[in-house]
Amino acid sequence: QTALGTPRAPATPSRALRFAGGGGGAGGPVVLGSAMMPVGQQAAELALWACLLLALFYAGGGNFAVLSAFNFLTPAGIPLTSNHSLWKLTLPTTSLLTSAIDEWLENAPQRDEAGAVELGGLPLFEEALPFFFLAVSLEMALSWLQGRRHGSYQATIASLSAGLLHEAAEGFCRVLTLVPYCYIHQHFRVVDLSGNKALMWVVAFVGADLGFYWSHRLAHEVNLLWAIHQVHHSSEEFNLATALRQNITGFDDILCFLPLALLVPPEVHQTHMTVNLLFQFWIHTRHIPKLPWPIEFVFNTPSHHRVHHGRNPWCIDCNYGGTLIIWDRLFGTFCEEREDDAIVYGIVPPLKSFEPWAAQLHHLREIGRRMSRTPAPEAAKHIVAGPGRLWVAGKDGKAGRWKDFPVPELGHRANPVATPLRALPTPLALYTLLSFSVAGAAFLFLALQPSSASGPTMQAIGVAAFVGSAVWTIGLLHDRSPAAAAIEPARALVALAVCAWVAMGWPAPEGDGPLDWLSLERVQALGWGLQSALAVLAVQAALSAVVCPLYAAETAAEKEAWRLALAEQGAASKRTFEARTKAAAGESKKRR
Repeated sequence: QTALGTPRAPATPSRALRFAGGGGGAGGPVVLGSAMMPVGQQAAELALWACLLLALFYAGGGNFAVLSAFNFLTPAGIPLTSNHSLWKLTLPTTSLLTSAIDEWLENAPQRDEAGAVELGGLPLFEEALPFFFLAVSLEMALSWLQGRRHGSYQATIASLSAGLLHEAAEGFCRVLTLVPYCYIHQHFRVVDLSGNKALMWVVAFVGADLGFYWSHRLAHEVNLLWAIHQVHHSSEEFNLATALRQNITGFDDILCFLPLALLVPPEVHQTHMTVNLLFQFWIHTRHIPKLPWPIEFVFNTPSHHRVHHGRNPWCIDCNYGGTLIIWDRLFGTFCEEREDDAIVYGIVPPLKSFEPWAAQLHHLREIGRRMSRTPAPEAAKHIVAGPGRLWVAGKDGKAGRWKDFPVPELGHRANPVATPLRALPTPLALYTLLSFSVAGAAFLFLALQPSSASGPTMQAIGVAAFVGSAVWTIGLLHDRSPAAAAIEPARALVALAVCAWVAMGWPAPEGDGPLDWLSLERVQALGWGLQSALAVLAVQAALSAVVCPLYAAETAAEKEAWRLALAEQGAASKRTFEARTKAAAGESKKRR
């Protein structure tokens, strides 16, 4: 299906040339081209590939890796200044990013005389942010050119919405995670590695990646941590947008990194964690197949991470590594991608919703439901039990017990092969795209405010609430919830009022005149942003009053089409389940 739910015939090239070899199956990597493909289409596909790989290089922190390598290969090191020629080679637009680099150098975390750490900002995410969206767009264009469905419009917006929520809360959560790290390093560090730069960075890299492995593994094996992490896995698509689908808290990994505070300074640790996360962006794609075996043996690759995101029974609980896959090989959690079994993505059971807040709270509600059905002495164990470990009530006077339930085979009602998309009318899709763009612009407005700005706390809370409510109603509209027809127009009117309040309440230049808030300096300081936002929100409010009542709820024909799609999906899942169960029984009989 396309983004709007219209069926599209799958591409069936007669002779396909695989890009860099390897892979297979519907859930595996795609082909680069076809011998029967027109020359113009081949050229367009190659151009898209070149642009995509370049965007992935910058989005994945490749420039930082190159600089680090050169820095250690040269005896005196490379001075990290924006005028150095290496910056011009590794940064695509030095005119745009020079200020960010200079700000990093000036505000980099420094150690004061008492040994405390003053945390400054790293521009790595700011540098990578435009390349995230560029890479997502290029991947969608490449999928469309190849005639393959590697993501729906609704799923992409849901993933980006989760990313917005994560980034909106990131500043607050970052403080809560870094404060204990800084305290431990300041008072309890066992050795000071600042005198040996190379050793410090090697320890930081290995320690950050090993810490990520164990935090990631625990996030899959402990119910409460899985409730936080499952947001990232809840999409039934696997593409670059999925990499941005994150939980709102980020508290699922702090404990595994605190031991590093005994050795690694906070600023170095934070840098390596940022680079570790940036690296993991490019591995969320089906367009890159298996790479040469030395790379596959040492590093985490798209092939390994496709397995990690799968819900086939053989994909569960494996390939936890961040940058390196050797931890999985050492600790027995490695699993190779199979060419004879297409990977199906998502969680078990599937989320079946595009509403980002539902994704955030999905498993927390499940834990509460399990606890309510378990006797009091045992109920609390659901918090630390594995996601597949349940309390089974006793029968005929027998005592209850804990039991591990494996992931059911594909096709089981709890693990269907696929969830059909609801039809999304084009006017509604265009409206939600406008709404998401406005929410994204509001987030950028909030994120780009200087941290030293005085007085905008309540306005910032208002903007954050606007972003959270916008992505909520977008999800309701994509789920075709009848309630969205009334909720979204009301939300749009409230957003218009909030924007006017933010514009009038923002700190003004000095002066006591009643019209100082309209001063030229104030308008320049805001970059015309709020005035433009008022106009856009007024248009959005008018559109919401027309579009939402007409298209939010499904028509009778759409409901019937949805019912038929569910029936067809159920029948296909049943056939798949029976075939896989029969094949598994045959294999078991052969082994006996």
